[in-house]
Amino acid sequence: DLYIPLMSFVTYLLVAGFVKGATGEFSPDVIGQVGSYGLVMQSIEIGLLKLALYLFKIDGATSLLDLAAFTGYKYVRYVDQGLVRIGVSLIYFMI
Repeated sequence: DLYIPLMSFVTYLLVAGFVKGATGEFSPDVIGQVGSYGLVMQSIEIGLLKLALYLFKIDGATSLLDLAAFTGYKYVRYVDQGLVRIGVSLIYFMI
C-alpha cells in the first residue's frame, strides 16, 4: 500500500517548505529541490535494496512497488522531526 508513504512524502515537502520559510530561506524552488532530492535518494535506495536482494538470491520475493512502499515510510519520521523542530522553535520564541 503506497498511500501512507506517498502522503508522508507530500507532507514532508510542505513541512520542509514551512521550516525554510520560518528561517527566512524560503523560495518556491525549495519545494522542487527537496522533492527532487528525495526522489533521487529514494531511487538510489530502491536500487541498492534490489541489488542486495539479487546478491542474496531472494530477488523474486519483492516487487519494485513493495520496495518503494518500504523505503517511503522514512518520510513519516522526517515529518515527525520537522514538526518537533517547529514546536521547539515556537516554544523557544514564546519564552
